[in-house]
Amino acid sequence: QLLDPRGPHVGAGGSPTYFAKRPLHVFPKHLERMGVPEEARARILTDGKLDVGRLLKYSHRWFAILGSLGICARAQINRFYDAELCAALYEAATGIETDVKTLGEKADRTWELLRGANLREGKGAQFDQAPEPWLRDALFKEYLSEEPLTPAAWREMIRCYWAEQGWDEKGVPPVEK
Repeated sequence: QLLDPRGPHVGAGGSPTYFAKRPLHVFPKHLERMGVPEEARARILTDGKLDVGRLLKYSHRWFAILGSLGICARAQINRFYDAELCAALYEAATGIETDVKTLGEKADRTWELLRGANLREGKGAQFDQAPEPWLRDALFKEYLSEEPLTPAAWREMIRCYWAEQGWDEKGVPPVEK
């Protein structure tokens, strides 16, 4: 919810399938189902760790794809869909030839447009910060270890999210995007 340019709400970029301490061996199948490219999967799951910042880019993408097709994001519903089926449904509904890669790029443009609108309104990197009470009260924990997230860990997750999006070190998409 911290990095959703629409602000906090129920479908802000998490997933009902992400529960703390969920074993990492379930993620590759889930990432493949969401259409995450193989090279990105390697960045998300590396050395027995889960890079939540990088994962978030593809969670945002997945929610945009599901939402654009009117598919409920609840795990009980969306587990019957995968990126291939979503691309086929998009193609059937629009008549526009679409593969998984193209559908992902279309979803990414949604986030870039929202980010651009926020930047235009002065809502940039300073708004991509964890509120002080989250840090002070250790309300959030590292996914696997359940250690409280430090300010440095928060900053690193945000940096990884921006990097995975292809944005600069201030969270600004390149002009061509």
